[in-house]
Amino acid sequence: MPTSAPHLTLASLVLVASLVMPRHATAQEQPAPTAAPSVGVDSLPFRRGQWGAEFGIDDGTVGLGVLRFRSTRTAWQLNAHMAADWSKSTTPFQGSETHVFVNLRAGPRKYRPLVQGVAAYVGTGLIGGYSWSERSDSWRRGWNAGVFGELGAAYFVTRRLSLGARVDASASYLEFRQASVSFAGVQRDRHFSIGLSPVRIVGGLYF
Repeated sequence: MPTSAPHLTLASLVLVASLVMPRHATAQEQPAPTAAPSVGVDSLPFRRGQWGAEFGIDDGTVGLGVLRFRSTRTAWQLNAHMAADWSKSTTPFQGSETHVFVNLRAGPRKYRPLVQGVAAYVGTGLIGGYSWSERSDSWRRGWNAGVFGELGAAYFVTRRLSLGARVDASASYLEFRQASVSFAGVQRDRHFSIGLSPVRIVGGLYF
């Protein structure tokens, strides 16, 4: 090989020799060494039957999810967002407060490779949730059900670890029931909601 390409790797030399190249390869034609994960431009590090887990924190809620891959580019997902807060006031007028929130969603997701080590994904499915809050003088219960859509991207640090971001849109029916010492009986509130969540940072583990 020409001495003008001293930085060629041993693997490159073996590949050139095995293919019996009709001409000598130059330094410009060889791929530069890189520390990027071994995910090709047109491939993903998934396999059929593989399991994965997602995690993230956003706006005080903790998100945990499970992935089950149907193929190298599609998966079923089950995600839960949870938040809980307990507080007790030192003044007798305010008393204590409790807030609990759980939201579940499930549906298919499809991945698409973008560049080496980076993939985009879209998903749709159903959502449902329950919330509960209570104070010394009142309580409030609520539930919701609807559909969601998501758009995200993931960078594969390794074949088993990814970091990325995701944005979600949803349409839901919500119903709340509340009671207080300041009014008699139980009040009910029903309405529809369409929302777009802020960008969430999401990590992934694949087994």
